This record gives sequence, C-alpha cells and structure tokens, in this order.
Amino acid sequence: MKIEGPKMANYRMRGADDCGPALISAATGRPYEEVISAWPGGWMSTDRTNLRLPNDTPWDHFAVLEALGVPFRITSHADIVQGHAVSGKTAILIHHSKAPLLAQHWALFDRLEPEGVVLEWGAKTKGPEDTGYRLYTWEKFREAYYGGWLKMFRSQRLFACAYTIGEGQYRLTAWQRFVARILGRYV
Repeated sequence: MKIEGPKMANYRMRGADDCGPALISAATGRPYEEVISAWPGGWMSTDRTNLRLPNDTPWDHFAVLEALGVPFRITSHADIVQGHAVSGKTAILIHHSKAPLLAQHWALFDRLEPEGVVLEWGAKTKGPEDTGYRLYTWEKFREAYYGGWLKMFRSQRLFACAYTIGEGQYRLTAWQRFVARILGRYV
C-alpha cells in the first residue's frame, strides 16, 4: 500500500547512515551543518568507527539538542499510540526485528491511522511508489519501538527511544553527556 505524506517531505538523509543528524535538522529547521558541528565528539559515520556503528544514540541526540538550545521531552510508546506525539517533531528510534541492536533507524512521527502509526522514514526514495512514509501496524510498531531492549529494561526513564523536539525540559545527566561525547571515539 502506498502511504502518502505531506506534498513536500522535509526529512531526507544525505548518506547511508546519517538519519539522526538529518532528522534533527528537519525537525528543528537548523542547517544540517550546524547540527553536525554540535554533535558530541564530532559526527562519526559507519566508515569512521571501530565497530562500523555511527554515534547516533538517543543520548547523542539529547546532547546535540542541548548544545543548540532546543528544548525536548522524552516521549513514551503510550504517548505516541494515544495521540500525544507531534507530527514532524517526535523522533522515534525504530529497531529492525532481525537485528534490533545493530539495525536501527531514526524516523519522524507523522500521524496515526486506524491501522497503526505512519512514520516519515527519511531515506532517499527508491522510486515513484516510495513516498518516504511507512505504516506500522499497532503490533509491528510496538515490536519496532521496544525491539532493542530486553523486557526488564524497557522503562522509558532508563532507555528513551523517542522524544519530542521543541517542548519540555529534559536535561542529560553529566554521566549521559560524558558517554555521548566518548561513544563515537571508541566504539
């Protein structure tokens, strides 16, 4: 099924793995280069890290938003499915079911439909049928949202897999900020 979004999608990745910086740029309206320059420890794409993973964790995102002076709040799975997410402003870390810790992607919430959750995917489109939007059924969305964590670690306070840009007063702890800064250098 072809999923339609706004006439002009605002979230488009520039490379194969820069979903985080591209998403923050689109959701804040800040230039991509400004977002990259605020990245803790510097942006590290998959070709520049030891484990071939970008430094693109939720804590990295929070540190960038703090550096840019942009408010944000943690957004739970319940917030999203109950209609409290903000279109084009709520970032969600999606986990691939086959490799949830290694295959992840940042997507922007677009809207709720009777069938589930529509996300702006941000990847370069693959043709006229690919609108850049994906519909996740309620069950698939829950699986993709929580897929990266064991059930005992699924507390939104411990591991945030979604946040809303432009509102709230969430602040990183000194430990979280430190981990975000060194993560890309040594992983």
